[in-house]
Amino acid sequence: MADSKTVRAVAFDYKAVLSAPGHAHDGIAELLRWLDEREVAWVLLTNEPMGASSEIRRLTHTPSR
Repeated sequence: MADSKTVRAVAFDYKAVLSAPGHAHDGIAELLRWLDEREVAWVLLTNEPMGASSEIRRLTHTPSR
């Protein structure tokens, strides 16, 4: 059983991840890969229409799951 204090998921506001469409803030791609490597789920939240899923995959070079 996992420790009850273990981080299992992280939520990001899209403005914390993307500085502009197609451009991530410095270090974000590495952070998302680091989370993936540790099986920490993450979600990108926005109320603006955008193709966020494909954009994040493009920025992190991560295949879709």
